[in-house]
Amino acid sequence: MPPANFFYCNRASHLLSAIVTRTTGMPTQHFTRADLFEPLGITDWV
Repeated sequence: MPPANFFYCNRASHLLSAIVTRTTGMPTQHFTRADLFEPLGITDWV
């Protein structure tokens, strides 16, 4: 069963974005659109 409470951590999101950008050599937005959202058929993700 998933936990009842969820706490969003903004710092973790920024760190993950920096890692994706550095690793892929492209902005996170471009990477996620091309390699995550488009293959899944997600078109309205902004």
